[in-house]
Amino acid sequence: MLTLFHHPFCPHSRYIRLAVAEHGLEHRTIEERVWERREEFLKLNPAATTPVLVAEGYPPVPGVATIAEFLDETVGAAMAERRLLPFDVARRIEVPVRIMPVLPHWSRWPDGQTIDVSQRSHPPPTPSPAAAPACSR
Repeated sequence: MLTLFHHPFCPHSRYIRLAVAEHGLEHRTIEERVWERREEFLKLNPAATTPVLVAEGYPPVPGVATIAEFLDETVGAAMAERRLLPFDVARRIEVPVRIMPVLPHWSRWPDGQTIDVSQRSHPPPTPSPAAAPACSR
């Protein structure tokens, strides 16, 4: 079974979730908060970025392009004409060139605000108790 370490707002994770679903693969997802820098996750991907795919019998596969290529190499041929990457090598080379500029746009709300949290290196600030409004009785 496949295990996908992802973050819901990460556009690269979203792309891989779509690719795994298109392949019809049974998988489980684990939400990874990369800014927490968990030891177990850093062993899988020292760069601390999502997505990371773990498949039995293979080393961890980090990164959107690497995972897409891995899925195509391992199960793509069985999809025949529904394969996500072309059979022709020259056309396969075009895929990252055409898809990678689109991915950053998946990380924006309609108002243009960026929501990609995969690049955070620290947790969001927590309000101090002193900043909380006092309760009135």
